[in-house]
Amino acid sequence: REINNLYVRVTELSRGRRVDDDDAAFGAVVDTSGADASADFGRSQSGSPGATPKPKDSLMTMQTMEVSTDEDPVALAAKLATMNERQRGFQARIRKLQENESGQAGVISSLNGQLRNLQSQQESLENRADELTDKVQRRDEQIEKLEAELSQVEQAFREAAATLKETLAAQHARAGAQADDSIDDADA
Repeated sequence: REINNLYVRVTELSRGRRVDDDDAAFGAVVDTSGADASADFGRSQSGSPGATPKPKDSLMTMQTMEVSTDEDPVALAAKLATMNERQRGFQARIRKLQENESGQAGVISSLNGQLRNLQSQQESLENRADELTDKVQRRDEQIEKLEAELSQVEQAFREAAATLKETLAAQHARAGAQADDSIDDADA
């Protein structure tokens, strides 16, 4: 709004007109930025009447620039150029922030993709670990089964050996008895 009013002010002064306080094109701005308002603003900023505020690199600087009714077009044009330059600076800042935001969004998207990839790999490894655990469990069960079968076989062998030993002993006893009988018969 103030930039547009300055354009009007420069145009009116270039035509030789004096813009008074009651001028419809610029009266509102003059009323709010005259000597009294300037003094009040100076006191609020520095504590002394009429002190000129230090310019700040913010949007408030554009809104608090003083406009005097007795300035010439050159001074007004200079102030207008300054305000335009600051406006371009703010626009450049906004664009930079938007670019940074876009870049950060790209980085976040890339990190999210990597995170999803890691989660997929973790899930695959967990599934593989479950499969290996199942295989180990089945192998242990087979080992236990084979050990039980082996124990049964060993028991059968021990029983068979004992039976064979008893059989051989009985046969040997019968053979000895028969030999004794044959010797007795021979002696007779």
